[in-house]
Amino acid sequence: MIVDRLQIVNYQLPITNYQLPITNYQLPITNYQLPITNLN
Repeated sequence: MIVDRLQIVNYQLPITNYQLPITNYQLPITNYQLPITNLN
């Protein structure tokens, strides 16, 4: 049972890792918004 719980935690870790690149993709989007404000 204890080993099964440890494996569950290990599976949750990569999920957070996949969320990190998603935030990285949001960053360049804000960079693209900056020149748009300059055009206005």
